Amino acid sequence: MLRYVRVASLMFLVVLLTSPAAARTGKLDPLERERNVLFHNQENVQQTLADLILTQATRPGVADSADIQAMNPAANAAGRVMFSVMAEEYKAGQLARFARDLQVAIDEFKVSYPNVELTPSATAARVQIADSLYRNLFAAAENAGISLEVLERAFLKGCAAFNTRLSGPSSRSLSLKDLEVVDLLLISAWHQIQVRSFFKVFPSALEMLNPVPVPAWPAVWEKLLLYADDHLKIHLASLEDILADPSVLADSYLLRQYQLNQEAMADLFSLRVAMGLPWGGKEDDLQRLAEQMNTIGGVMDGMTVEKIIESGLFKRLDGDYGSYTIISLNEIALYDWIMPGMEVAYRPLERLEKNLLQLGQESPVAPDYSYFSGPYLPVFQLRYDFDLCDAIFKAERNLMNDHAFNVEMRSLSLEERFKLLQADFGRRLKVLKRLQGVSDEEKRAIRILLSSQSFWML
Repeated sequence: MLRYVRVASLMFLVVLLTSPAAARTGKLDPLERERNVLFHNQENVQQTLADLILTQATRPGVADSADIQAMNPAANAAGRVMFSVMAEEYKAGQLARFARDLQVAIDEFKVSYPNVELTPSATAARVQIADSLYRNLFAAAENAGISLEVLERAFLKGCAAFNTRLSGPSSRSLSLKDLEVVDLLLISAWHQIQVRSFFKVFPSALEMLNPVPVPAWPAVWEKLLLYADDHLKIHLASLEDILADPSVLADSYLLRQYQLNQEAMADLFSLRVAMGLPWGGKEDDLQRLAEQMNTIGGVMDGMTVEKIIESGLFKRLDGDYGSYTIISLNEIALYDWIMPGMEVAYRPLERLEKNLLQLGQESPVAPDYSYFSGPYLPVFQLRYDFDLCDAIFKAERNLMNDHAFNVEMRSLSLEERFKLLQADFGRRLKVLKRLQGVSDEEKRAIRILLSSQSFWML
């Protein structure tokens, strides 16, 4: 159906103009009417997505009408790119419903934002308007049955296409400071969407695999949610303060410095959340895992919490005041999902260690698999391959980041971020294809739970 939509959108005008039925009667037959609807649905969706990108790349009172006009071709290209990503997953009707709701939210933003003064005293009001747009964007996606992960990838690819087109030879050139403002706005928008997506996608994956939460989970997650809500508002307020300061907007160097400051704020937030998940578990949380392993017997007969830790399945830190085992709540939830009667198989992806070596990095120490058997062994092997994916992603990102910061004194571009995200996503899909005996929904949930660390590296 999706292929048909794309073909129909390209061929509709030719069919319309050459149709014998239309020529004779001036009316369209049912097939032609369907093509007409599909064509206009696609066109409207693309236009709304272009509008979304342009709304995020500019602000009333910051960019003048000539600059906004110059950005239109880049926005249209970005809208087509976003549509192509989403159309690979969803039917025309879903995308049309998403676009209708989203357009309402964009129109509300366009009416509300210019009515608030672009001054520091009005920052809180502008933050509330911007926050409402993001909330409505996510509500439109959820109401249409659009995955937030797909929306996230589509938005990043659209932003990358926007920047590429904007800096291309055929585009009307913007000043350096105007391009810096666009970068600042789009990278900030990407951060908002990435964080908001994670805090919806992650708990749904956890609930899908483990409806009964790990004891410590509700308290840990509630604290992280409150922290995330505060961070998103502070991040928006910082951006709006920059946009309200003419002296900053007139200086490309200051704009780049503020962009790096925004990145540092995002990194601190990421560190806080990334530490909240791995450090949330306790050794007592492993007791049920040990008891389940015992029921299988064999090499796992007499399994204890101490043996699980001894195997190296969980990382252990040694310090001046003793040692501490890092027990990740998302991993505990995944391991609790495993039942003794499951028939699960996994073939490790050997090339991952070679890839890591080519990047000049050593592989993390693998657990001692001789402790385990049954359905636990393949899941633990899968988890190790995801650890390798994390290590590869981190190495690739560090290489890009070192060049961007040390050579060009900038943060990663949107194009670079998409390249990293796409490569990492593809690797993890290859890993999951080697996992047998698990449904597609369960595979997706496993990927999300075991990819949480990589999320915070972007």
